[in-house]
Formats: sequence, C-alpha cells, structure tokens
Amino acid sequence: MFDSNDPDLISKLLDQSKYLKKERSLIDKNIEPWLKKLDANSYSLIERKQKKKEIEELGHFLYHFDKEIVIEEVFTESPDFIVKSYGNLIGIELKDFITNEFEKEKEGLLKLIFNSVIDNLENNLVNIKAIIE
Repeated sequence: MFDSNDPDLISKLLDQSKYLKKERSLIDKNIEPWLKKLDANSYSLIERKQKKKEIEELGHFLYHFDKEIVIEEVFTESPDFIVKSYGNLIGIELKDFITNEFEKEKEGLLKLIFNSVIDNLENNLVNIKAIIE
C-alpha cells in the first residue's frame, strides 16, 4: 500500500504503472490472437463480450500461474478452453463465483474506478512528469 505522505509517492506510482503496463503487454501478447479471432467470429455482441472477458481472465491466470502454458483453443463449449502445458492438453471450464446482484454491481463499480484511474494516469503522465522534474 502507498503512503500519501511519502515524498516519493509519485515516483512509486509511476514505477507501479510501468510495471502494470509491462505485465499487461505480456498478457495481451498471449491473448491478442484469440481476441482477433473472436472479433472475426459470428458470435452475438453479448456472447462476444462474455467470451472476451473469459479470454482476458484466462490470460491473467496463465500469466500468474505458469507462463509456459499456452492457449490452444478458445472456441469450445465444454470445456471453455483448451491449453497446452508441457505437452499435455488440459480443458479449462471458467465459472463466475459472483452470484449476488449487489456483488456484481460492486465488481462493476470497482472495475469502472480502476479503469478511470488508469485512464487518468495515462492521459496525465506528461503533467505528472512535469511536476516531478
């Protein structure tokens, strides 16, 4: 956690932002081909949105769990995905554990807040750098 009284706070936040961008770039590298195929697919808008969310969740999981696991197939019904781990094919079925409507709203609000903060930081990076210098 960051201390708002820390004189190096801006520098630490910038470092954290750079780290998260690098991490996101590596995750995107793994899932981008599948997202492009998804866009070219004939899924409905709702199905495409859900599948995109699942692909992104899988990408994050694989990045943090084991970077050697690669996605083999995303357009299956059951299991949701097939990945390859050290020569073995593994089926993955994703489940949402949030069933309470209030929890879903809270999750959506938190996502909105984080996306807003990220956008704000990215858009004002030049101004923040000017303050530091």
